[in-house]
Amino acid sequence: MITVAFSPKALQAKLNEPFWRFSIDHINEARILPKSRIQSGEFRWAGMRPCFFEGFHRCLPALAGAGNNLIVEHIIETRARQQPCAFLQMARTLSRPETPSASTPLS
Repeated sequence: MITVAFSPKALQAKLNEPFWRFSIDHINEARILPKSRIQSGEFRWAGMRPCFFEGFHRCLPALAGAGNNLIVEHIIETRARQQPCAFLQMARTLSRPETPSASTPLS
């Protein structure tokens, strides 16, 4: 089991660069999932869960690859999940865009 000895929120406040704090809890709090329909049994969480986590894991490299610094709050439940999360150790080595994108605001 991997444990974290710091608060991600406290870490974010102390870092010298801007970091996003990103977690599954934030997705839950945003009410993105149809929770009432899952709770009623209309949708089965067991069927949705693998796609949910796969989507979460796939979006992290995209966010980091676009030049965002990330603090990811994540519970790794099984050894099988350690491998997909290995990119977290390399997130800072991803290259940042050298030129602003079309969506970069002009100052």
